[in-house]
Amino acid sequence: MFMFDDAARADARPPVDKVEAAIKKETPKTFREPSTMLQAAPGEGILSIAVDAEETAPVIAIDGRPAAAGIGQLDLALPVGEHLIEVQGTHTADPVVVRVGQNEVQKIGYHQDPLTGRNAFGDFPESLERVGDGSGCLVWTVQAAALVGVLWILVAVFSQRNYAVAVVVAVATALVAVLCLPLSRKAKRSYWRKRAEQLQLPARAAEPYPWGADGETDALLCGAADPAVPTGQAAIDLDLECARHLRIGRRKARSGAFLARAWTRRPHVAIDGVVQSATWGRWRYQVAPGPHRVAVTVDGRPLNLTIPAQHDGEVAECSEIEVTAVPGTATAIRAEAQVSAHWNARTGHVESRPPTLRLETARAPSALPMRTRRTGVHYRVAFADGSTRGPRSRVQRTG
Repeated sequence: MFMFDDAARADARPPVDKVEAAIKKETPKTFREPSTMLQAAPGEGILSIAVDAEETAPVIAIDGRPAAAGIGQLDLALPVGEHLIEVQGTHTADPVVVRVGQNEVQKIGYHQDPLTGRNAFGDFPESLERVGDGSGCLVWTVQAAALVGVLWILVAVFSQRNYAVAVVVAVATALVAVLCLPLSRKAKRSYWRKRAEQLQLPARAAEPYPWGADGETDALLCGAADPAVPTGQAAIDLDLECARHLRIGRRKARSGAFLARAWTRRPHVAIDGVVQSATWGRWRYQVAPGPHRVAVTVDGRPLNLTIPAQHDGEVAECSEIEVTAVPGTATAIRAEAQVSAHWNARTGHVESRPPTLRLETARAPSALPMRTRRTGVHYRVAFADGSTRGPRSRVQRTG
């Protein structure tokens, strides 16, 4: 893990050594004690974030400001009060609101499942049960068999002139690879599945915005929680998620790469033309019963880069949807965006392209389009239930 916020008082450390823990036969721990080099000043507390990921290096932001990227543990000295913690990896995650107390240590964790690409961000357990992973032994078996087999074949062909032995050894080596490699992949999938089961985090309570506000507010950060809608009132649940494709050549931007620090801007949300508070994650907005128009805009230009960036095409993608809020229920809307950026060694720039955005309700869309709406340079089809589809290059206006 590396820091790129010089103003933050923090201590970044690599992840807990799993091999060392296995040798010592200790229970794998999620957190280590904060470094003694980092002391909370008056009016401050310590926040420890443990990050575990296999793909793109996750970026950590504090109150909307990117602070660090990579895997490991990050200890931060923060002012006493409420703080919004965000993490972006291959996908965005529901933010977490933490309350830092004087000289207190708050601990949260982030885990990215390499099988599904999904993530868990919140209250990690202090320790995890040991999960066996025999995939490495199977891979080493194949490598050893291949090395011995190649040497044996060379001796049989060039020294002994015994081609039958060479053929038999080649077939045996190939058989070892055919048997062990699928078992290795199966063992790795089993390992990550068991690890993901251990990290089924408890749902946090919905947080009213602004953070620390008393009483009812028009916006709630729900996360995995599903609060009840008061009788006679209506709400709109908006699930905002973004898949991030960051590549250097054909490789994903891992920890330490200059593109790994890229930060995706927050979406812009408006209901009936009124701008709402929003981040990537699941939000609930209190609305009056009846029809409403929800607009979501996504900006595809990456932030927090230290090298020149070049954007090709439209900067943002916007989609709108019409829904009818029913008293006592929350109307669910899902917004799925995708942004991309890659390093072009020939031009020396980070190049990004227009984002894509899919906005739909939880209900199945109608089979017949009712009207179309132009957003940016694309046409999107609006269906009877308010869901949209796109982009499409040619759509005839109807209705």
